[in-house]
Amino acid sequence: MKRETQTQQAEELKEGISERTRFRVTSVPVLHDKWFVTPLPGEEHWVGALYTLFSHLVTSQDSTAALWPRALTFSGRGVDSLAVGADGSLKKDDLLAIEYKYDFDGQSVFNHPLTITDYIVCWKMVLPKQDDIVQDDYDCYGTVHLTNELGDLGFEIRDVMSRSGASFGRKVVVLCLERLLKKTFKISEHAPPPPKPAAKTKGKK
Repeated sequence: MKRETQTQQAEELKEGISERTRFRVTSVPVLHDKWFVTPLPGEEHWVGALYTLFSHLVTSQDSTAALWPRALTFSGRGVDSLAVGADGSLKKDDLLAIEYKYDFDGQSVFNHPLTITDYIVCWKMVLPKQDDIVQDDYDCYGTVHLTNELGDLGFEIRDVMSRSGASFGRKVVVLCLERLLKKTFKISEHAPPPPKPAAKTKGKK
């Protein structure tokens, strides 16, 4: 039964690929003629794979370079990725922890500790309001700060503390990868039209 379920899921995924929105990155010569499909709900790993790939293609001259810490690891357990900042330091205290989500709006409880997270990267985002509260699943919470520097690319979660009153003095940067890609690279996007229903064949009289 498990094999049949997995087989059916694989077939459905394959059949659906040609109907998904896709994009090319025309400003990167080696990628200009290659399609990428956009993530769907449940594809957090694909969000992480895209962010990891493009974090290695951003140059220091790009205006958004500071929003692309370069991912070094990718894991299905614990922290999704560890990354280095602009200085490339591999010292323990300089490494950044990144968590990937399909969507994030700050309203749902975050399922990782805010106290150890430096970046949350999602594909879809609804910007919360200034001073909204973001809570995690580990008895901590922080306050939304909208900044001119990020604009519609994301927001910051500041003043992270526990319900018992402990203050961690942390800042978590939340980024919308869909918008960040378009801000950093030249993107050509295409959405196939819905398939037309098969024509009905007329029976013989």
